Amino acid sequence: MLLLLLTACPKGLGSSTLETSVYAFELHASFSTQAAEAGQPLPRVVQAGTGELHLRGQLRRAPSRTFRDGSRGWMLRFEGVEQSASAEGPWIEAGISGRSVELRTFESGEILAIEDVEHVAGPGRYGEILDVIFPAVSPVVPALEPGDEAWRRSAWPTVVGSQRAWQNALVATWTHEGKGAGEIALSYEGGLEGKGKDGAADASLTQTGEARGSLTLRASDLRLLRHDLDWTRVVDVDYGERVALTQTQVFSGSIELIGEEASSRVGDAPGRPTAEDDAAPTGRYLSSAEVHALLLEQLPSLASCYEDSGEARARTELGEVYVNWRVASDGSVREVRLHESRSELPELDACLVQRVGLLRFRAHDEAPIDIGYPFVYRESALQPYPMVFVKDRALQPLFVWLDEDEEAAAGLASRAIPD
Repeated sequence: MLLLLLTACPKGLGSSTLETSVYAFELHASFSTQAAEAGQPLPRVVQAGTGELHLRGQLRRAPSRTFRDGSRGWMLRFEGVEQSASAEGPWIEAGISGRSVELRTFESGEILAIEDVEHVAGPGRYGEILDVIFPAVSPVVPALEPGDEAWRRSAWPTVVGSQRAWQNALVATWTHEGKGAGEIALSYEGGLEGKGKDGAADASLTQTGEARGSLTLRASDLRLLRHDLDWTRVVDVDYGERVALTQTQVFSGSIELIGEEASSRVGDAPGRPTAEDDAAPTGRYLSSAEVHALLLEQLPSLASCYEDSGEARARTELGEVYVNWRVASDGSVREVRLHESRSELPELDACLVQRVGLLRFRAHDEAPIDIGYPFVYRESALQPYPMVFVKDRALQPLFVWLDEDEEAAAGLASRAIPD
């Protein structure tokens, strides 16, 4: 995923056209994890884990929209991605395959926001662990002549729902290595820094590290032709009086342009974008607002469960039936179950469960989504509840547990993050 580094060229060197680019990439990563008792200096190891992660596949980058402040959105989609614990395989489909994020940047390449990070995060996807993909996708490169060097600091915010927030930066010196045969060669070398907060675990995050790489751009339009990279970072997670963790993450890999496609000029239609345009979801995923809107639309059908029950109509006090279900990627409803009921009416409960199972949502890119909704009735009528509850995808404690001793890794994680 770090290989997104090369898919955008900032204004400093001139912007490439708004065509869709298709890149082939490979990424090799190794991880070394240590833990220390609270109050003790690292690395007094309590438990250690090491491992590897290898990814290969394609990345499609396409323009998505223009915002009111002039910034632009780019949709980045992972396609046909495979992963392995060894460079020799065996290879299996990666959890990030078929998923996308939208990056919002100014012409300089400065990152303002990243949408849908939570959909590439969690076990088996690693998006929140490899958040370095975001400055990678939009490097802030200075304007240079052959032989020149210049320093740049580029920051990126990474927010994973309500669970985690990062504010990190790449501080690097860029060098123009020369021109030839219609190509431009560049290199960079610098450091990584940053801080953040893991709300779910009540932990503070600190990042340090080094980053270097080389790029080849097409001189005519500054489109990326190839990038080779070598990044290392150390992440410290401080859980206060409980335990501290640190992980060294080493990444190397390459990305190469293999195709280009014409793109519609999304966001360039006459007229200024509105606030509603800025806030619109990317459409790749099913939002809680969409789920809620469909429930309100289907309220008459759901309300008939009450209207058809004489006992329910006779009730005047407040009642509630809480139902859980899953929305599959094709929009169908699966695994509907009664979570809790204060109706004391089994027939009513069964009717609501049956009606929810008949709902149909739109298809989306996410894995099955877990939904919860309280059906509340008062004075013999179903009352619309103002929100739905969507279960967050569980995050690792900012670490990739790839060591063979899974029990030891699980034990360490349980010490760090309480239930």
